Amino acid sequence: MFRTLVSAFLVIRLECRKLPLTWEDVLTAWFHRPTIEIVLQERVRRERLVERLDEVYPF
Repeated sequence: MFRTLVSAFLVIRLECRKLPLTWEDVLTAWFHRPTIEIVLQERVRRERLVERLDEVYPF
């Protein structure tokens, strides 16, 4: 019981912390994102979706 309370307290404490993010950090991360990787991830997701749909609806 005590362990659960301590765990809950630590989780709540982490959730309530403010993130030290600024608009400059967000824009920098956005400008330096790996564009090719993002496109390939989207493509892989689409292929998986098509495969799942083919499994469910084989016609």
